[in-house]
Amino acid sequence: MSKLKHYSRIKKLRKIIVRGFVIFVLLLLTIIIVLSIPSVQTYVAKKVTDNLNETYGTDINIERLGLNWKGEVDIREVLINDHHADTLIYAKQLQTNVLSFRNLIAGDLGFGNIILDDAKL
Repeated sequence: MSKLKHYSRIKKLRKIIVRGFVIFVLLLLTIIIVLSIPSVQTYVAKKVTDNLNETYGTDINIERLGLNWKGEVDIREVLINDHHADTLIYAKQLQTNVLSFRNLIAGDLGFGNIILDDAKL
């Protein structure tokens, strides 16, 4: 009788683990899908630039951001002003690619070729 209870508990535990894993994978996929939407990326970019502007007293504005799973970055209407409200950098479109997401997270900003359209420096 005790062997039967033991196997029954193992089956229940196994079910719980499998269901937890499935839920975790589905949640991860949902997050990836939501973050791949350009409007969500733009929202996150605006929140990050607002935080940078408040923390460091900068004036960085991004109209639209697009990032795909291959690391290609497309930024539209990027404007960086100095403390006198003079334009430091403006580009109607900026395109580049992230060389390593692992290095990017660690703070090493490694990008490939940068293409600027209608730029003013």
